[in-house]
Amino acid sequence: MIDGFAGIDIGKFQFDVAVISKHIPTKHRAFTNDQEGFEMLLLWLEGELLVSEARFCMEATGRYGEQLACFLRCCPL
Repeated sequence: MIDGFAGIDIGKFQFDVAVISKHIPTKHRAFTNDQEGFEMLLLWLEGELLVSEARFCMEATGRYGEQLACFLRCCPL
């Protein structure tokens, strides 16, 4: 069952995420657009927001979001 939705605004150096979940009010946070930022996103979703399964929607901005999309496709969330 899906318990969260994340909208991602991607940029060259960072990405912003807004999460809507049935467990919490809408939350927002920015992360660096690199492997560390991708991992911090998962920690934030699972640890702080208690989102265990999510759907992601990302703005198409050139190639800036390709690595994050690949990471999210393979992540356990």
